[in-house]
Order: sequence, then C-alpha cells, then structure tokens
Amino acid sequence: MDEKLNINVTVAGHLINLGIERDQEELLRAAAKRVNEEVNQYTAVYGEMQRDRLMTLVALDMAYQHLDAEHKNDTQPVMEVMNKLSDEIEDLVDIK
Repeated sequence: MDEKLNINVTVAGHLINLGIERDQEELLRAAAKRVNEEVNQYTAVYGEMQRDRLMTLVALDMAYQHLDAEHKNDTQPVMEVMNKLSDEIEDLVDIK
C-alpha cells in the first residue's frame, strides 16, 4: 500500500493542503503548475477579471484540451478501418 503524503500546492493564489498517495505527487504538482500557467495566460490576454470568471474560463479551456486529446487518441475508428482492409486483403489473397 502506498504511503500517505501531505503536500501543499498553490493554485491561482490559493494555498491548498492535500492528503495524497505518494505516487500522485508528481502529477498533482504538474496539474497545479498547469492551472497556474493557464491563469497567467488568461490574465495576460484579458487583464484582471473576477476570480470566478477567470477560473470558469480556465476550467472550460482545460476540459476542452482534455477532451480534444482523448478524441485525438481514440484509435478505435482507425482499427476498424484497418481490420476491414485486412479482411479485404485476405479475401483477395484467397481468391488467387
């Protein structure tokens, strides 16, 4: 069983204390860094805005990025085409 670990991360200016599994630390710290980068990008482009609006835009953008990456990594349609082509090739080889 993984050892529990308490870490502090700062997200959008808020210090957050998390109780996590040790193997989650690296990814959680990277996630906090990513959120902070997104916050900084939106602030640089749009200037100061209400925190709830800023965080809503960041959440929407990050959710979109996540879903877009999932969609691009979906290999099922490609595999279906490959299987169909493979079947057709096997049929052609059997004919000859």
